[in-house]
Amino acid sequence: MATKAEVPLETSSISDLATAEAKQISDNLIERDVWTVREALRIAREGKLLVYTSTISIAECLGTDPRSPKIPDKLMRFLDQLFLSGRSGIRLVQTTQAICTSARDIRWVTGIGGIKGNDGIHVATARFMKCGELWTRDEVHILSKKDALMELGVRVNQPHDSRLIPLRCH
Repeated sequence: MATKAEVPLETSSISDLATAEAKQISDNLIERDVWTVREALRIAREGKLLVYTSTISIAECLGTDPRSPKIPDKLMRFLDQLFLSGRSGIRLVQTTQAICTSARDIRWVTGIGGIKGNDGIHVATARFMKCGELWTRDEVHILSKKDALMELGVRVNQPHDSRLIPLRCH
């Protein structure tokens, strides 16, 4: 029996999905990434792909505009359904002591600097779950370190650059 491909989502990819749900996207590259994430979740619901994110994503995905004190009810329901329903295609990975230690060791042991704590947890989650790719749109803290992270066995890319999802037909 062939194993299913596995992909973890870093919070920025999920936030883009929420932004698209709120119909606030005007960037073609982000639209391609949102399409890829939606397609991955569809394939995951069919049981052909495993899509993970760390439980910290629940706390990180607060809405579309971090300056806004009010999150629309529809968006809150969408995020709850995405993370908490068990039917969206996303599998939550608990943030364990082993994952947190691995996240810390990205800097302490390997010397890769500039990865913030929560971003390190997403990278460590990808390593722990033995995922083929880590999808993110965080160019500053994660994508800029993709060569060093590849040496740790984590292929980091934007969703639209995935090798796991068939290319969109135009």
